[in-house]
Amino acid sequence: MHDYVGAVREFELYLSEGGSEIPEEQRKQVSAEIDLLRKRIATITIEVNVPGAEVYIDGTRVTTPVGESIKVNTGTRKVEVSADGYESARKSLELLGEENRRVAFELVKKVAPLVGVPAETTVEKERTGAW
Repeated sequence: MHDYVGAVREFELYLSEGGSEIPEEQRKQVSAEIDLLRKRIATITIEVNVPGAEVYIDGTRVTTPVGESIKVNTGTRKVEVSADGYESARKSLELLGEENRRVAFELVKKVAPLVGVPAETTVEKERTGAW
């Protein structure tokens, strides 16, 4: 799997931690690689109508607060949003490099089952007249 977001994060950490100990030519090469990798990263912003909703991208919980930008790898991303007492919502996104996209989710409250009414109730009509 191509984790461009992770690669950029690691390169930036390398530059940050290495500081002035990294030779200038090496710093330029790493910076050029970061620029190339960023072209393979998209940014999405998730909007949800329910405070405290949890967001999952490709099955992994996102810790970035709802409404803030999230860097993701390009390609098809599966986004799921859920909250207690609401039906989960899912969307599949096809994202291009350097794309910025806002994605809105409208969660719907779960319907509570009626208490005391069997799930399947059959009502028979009284037979009258000739059959």
